[in-house]
Amino acid sequence: MPQHDPFVGKPLTVLSGIRSSISRCYRAARAETLLAANRIARGNLQEGQATEKEVQSLNKIPGLEENPLAIDFLCWRRSTLWGAMILGGLAVAIEILSFQTAAAALRGVNPGDSTVDASVEIEQLISSIGHRNLWVFDAMQAAFILASLCTVVFMAVAARRWTDARQSRKWARIAWLTAFGVPILLGVLPGTYLMDFSHLEPLEAAGMEQTIRLLFAVNVLAIGFPKVLSLFPGIVRSAVIVKTLIPESGMPGWIVVIVAPLYSFFLLIAVGVVSQIRADLAFLLSVACFLGAQVAYLIRSDQLVRVQSRDTISAIVKSIRLPVNVLNAFGVVLGVVFFSRLEGFTFVDAIQIVLSVVGNLLLMSVVSSDLIVAMVNRAHRELADLGQSEHAVTLGEKCEALSRAGLTSDRVRSSEK
Repeated sequence: MPQHDPFVGKPLTVLSGIRSSISRCYRAARAETLLAANRIARGNLQEGQATEKEVQSLNKIPGLEENPLAIDFLCWRRSTLWGAMILGGLAVAIEILSFQTAAAALRGVNPGDSTVDASVEIEQLISSIGHRNLWVFDAMQAAFILASLCTVVFMAVAARRWTDARQSRKWARIAWLTAFGVPILLGVLPGTYLMDFSHLEPLEAAGMEQTIRLLFAVNVLAIGFPKVLSLFPGIVRSAVIVKTLIPESGMPGWIVVIVAPLYSFFLLIAVGVVSQIRADLAFLLSVACFLGAQVAYLIRSDQLVRVQSRDTISAIVKSIRLPVNVLNAFGVVLGVVFFSRLEGFTFVDAIQIVLSVVGNLLLMSVVSSDLIVAMVNRAHRELADLGQSEHAVTLGEKCEALSRAGLTSDRVRSSEK
């Protein structure tokens, strides 16, 4: 009687199990990505967002079962952090894959000219700069990439600990400080202080040092500008989201009123600087789209600063989000076109910049929304305490005096209506 081999068919069973596990992971990741994209695009906490699985994860936190809006806020934070982590991770991956040493970048300046004279000139330039000095360039570039990688890790930790609000806030702030603080610190550090030009004549050393300082400045600007570009829209976006969380407060609306014009002026300054270097219609149209998005916020700002009901604020935010999302999408596409046309930039480089900007914007929206919620809570408590103290009378007298002098008039009238 033939013996049954226990190993017959086992490889097929293992492969089938692996295939099934990969399929489950793919479906889960796809569902999570779609959920995160939907929450980020809507930015409206008045619409039910928490899934049954997320509600179960939050059941251990006392008091949350009576406040579904707080649950939706935590779920929005989780999805936004995951979205920021994914976009930031893709941006870092592109940076790592496209990383070149300074020497290799110089040798590839003119790849179309393979003559001996061109190669000799490039090698002479590398020798003039000094291999040790080029390593300083490489070290600083590696530090920027490492900071971006650490930011992604910290965002993952913040998203992973989303049920613990205190821990999640802490790690999100650490991620933000890493993303924005490290480039600023490296930019403040004069890179030429770490270099040695003693192998050159004094006049040549002075000229080379001045040139390298200019290159450092351009490099810091190229790395820091996308991060700064995400600050203002991240704050505006978070203020609108908090307004849907706490429609009874006018503070989020006033933040929009203050920050949106500042962002607009910042964009106009950027237009002035870039236009002097390279005038491009795609860039101008891109900035015009981003400015239009801020105007869309300002047009409805009088409604954002007022006390609103849940249904009303939901309708207001819906009417704002559509033009804002469309204008920002067109702005991003035109920005990619502009960067793709720049000499030394490729389409992949443009995509990397977009991923970095959007990822930092999402991270900024989470960090600033946490701060705005804390500010609203603090203001509410102080207002309650003020109503029971003698300072309420003096405050009222001061406001009345300022009003009679015409110093409290504004175009956005919330409390007077």
